[in-house]
Amino acid sequence: VVFLIYVAKNAVPKDQRRPSLWGIFVDNVSLDYVLNKVIFWASQEDDKSYMIVTPNALVAERSRYDFELREAVKSADLSLPDGMGLVWAFKLLGVRIQQRIAGIDFMNDLCEMAENRGMSIFLLGGSKDVVEKASARLNESYPNLKIAGFHHGYFSEERDSDICKLINESGAKILFVGLGVPKQEIWIYRNLKHLKGVIAIGVGGSFDVISGRLKRAPVAWQRLGLEWLYRTIQEPWRLKRIMRL
Repeated sequence: VVFLIYVAKNAVPKDQRRPSLWGIFVDNVSLDYVLNKVIFWASQEDDKSYMIVTPNALVAERSRYDFELREAVKSADLSLPDGMGLVWAFKLLGVRIQQRIAGIDFMNDLCEMAENRGMSIFLLGGSKDVVEKASARLNESYPNLKIAGFHHGYFSEERDSDICKLINESGAKILFVGLGVPKQEIWIYRNLKHLKGVIAIGVGGSFDVISGRLKRAPVAWQRLGLEWLYRTIQEPWRLKRIMRL
């Protein structure tokens, strides 16, 4: 018991503002802070692009042995805690996370902000049917939202330059990348330098939920931190990942 207390005490992240776990960090900030940061980045007149990731506990666990994923997350301009497992883990280490920022909630907040400020978005990822339906449903929810374009996620690495060109020519300021972990983080990390004035955000399976292919967990499940379980019930193949975690 003494040994475990000693290990736990010495495992407490020193930086409460940007605590780390298994080699990756999260920004311990509020949603309002993040939205204002995005507004500031989008207002810049240069061609600098930015990267935002939304890691959960599975991402943190995978980063232990996936060097490319770990480097991608560490390079992000903002890393937001998505998933109660990660929040609970930091709590056990003595770090109180200000706010869990779920990827799909963050995406909806950004769409509302983009609609109000006249910023255009681009959707990248999912199947052709899913991304088309997600685009249509976003237009229904946010009638004045400018969707500059969308493209499915089934393309080879050789087409990266073509995809970047398509995004740049669209004039989009916000790029939602729903390629799944770790592909989306690695894709943004690898191609960010080819994007011009874009804020690229990894949003995981948000397109599936927005399009209606998957249902989001009821509010009661969300409050209990059991969205991961609801998702696993819909996609049983995720059980192997959960067991490893």
